[in-house]
Amino acid sequence: MKPYNNDSDNNDPYDHHVITYNMGYGKETVSNNDIPEEVKNKTAAYKRYVKEEENLKIKAEQQHHKVEEQKIVEQMYEVKFPRNSSRYSSTTSAGSRVSCLSKGKPPKYGKIVVNENGSPDMNKRIKTEMFMNFFLKDCPDNTYFYICSIPLQMKNNETIMYDMPQMKCSMDVVVIILEVRKLMINPRDVFIIWKRCLAGLKILHDADYMHRNVETSTIIFTMENKSLLSEFQYCDKIDPCNNLASYGNANKNPRNICPELQGQSHAFDDLYDYGRPSDVWCLANAIKLLLLTNYDDVNPLYFDDLRIINNMLDCCLRVDPLDRPTVSELFYNDVFKSVNVNETYSFEFIAVLDEASKDFCSSSYV
Repeated sequence: MKPYNNDSDNNDPYDHHVITYNMGYGKETVSNNDIPEEVKNKTAAYKRYVKEEENLKIKAEQQHHKVEEQKIVEQMYEVKFPRNSSRYSSTTSAGSRVSCLSKGKPPKYGKIVVNENGSPDMNKRIKTEMFMNFFLKDCPDNTYFYICSIPLQMKNNETIMYDMPQMKCSMDVVVIILEVRKLMINPRDVFIIWKRCLAGLKILHDADYMHRNVETSTIIFTMENKSLLSEFQYCDKIDPCNNLASYGNANKNPRNICPELQGQSHAFDDLYDYGRPSDVWCLANAIKLLLLTNYDDVNPLYFDDLRIINNMLDCCLRVDPLDRPTVSELFYNDVFKSVNVNETYSFEFIAVLDEASKDFCSSSYV
């Protein structure tokens, strides 16, 4: 039996001269002539073994990189993240984002408080949002995102609100989709809002991140007539080995839960995979809710555009993730060719702001 020659020019373990295989008792290397037929049939199994080893190595490197990121952020900004020794909950609410940001006054989104009823995964959400905010801040085009304040615990145990540096687009007031629905929105505005959200998701997906929380309360609108994606605490890195993300701590809002997570909740673990198509479904569901308003049924010009929108939404809302279009396919679709991502929508916020100011501007959050 000839040993495997590491100094030879041909070190391919799968060539016809030398085959490396695993019998379950450790690796052995023998010449091809000494391998029994039943062992040769296990070559495919060994290839899978090698692939699994490579996947484990990739995941270990990712975990090491994440730990190093935490150390760098803590040293640069002299903060420490809430530790696992305590359970934290946030007083932040979706409604608090309907707030006045004028006169240079930053919004107050609540603070982290020790609460026996606090969510056990709140610590992870804060860390994730912190890392995603720094990632999005350095993106070449980050005008599709709105970065909120983040509650942090200082080294002296004081809780503060950390404000990210201002993004490229300044804003005076922000409102959410549930308030915008009260206005008259024409189909052109829907295309503009939809394409800007697709542009934001495209940046995340191209960087192998999933938003995992696209819903009516995370798409906001500014007085500059721009729609933005917000709230990145549920973001998760997509596994490069299988293009899937973790669904364990994903947002499972009953009003906006995709079929993949519905399947998981019913123990259909292998029914559908949870990945990029899930963000496509959630965005389409939010746009669908945006359309649930009073349209002018008399105007025939709306009919064709609304039919196109409805057909596209139906494609995005298909149950099987593999049957849904990708973010890039939607973004470059002929329907959106005439839509400029920097174009502003036409509706005004006067009625919304009057009502929002009564409900939120006098609250403890602002």
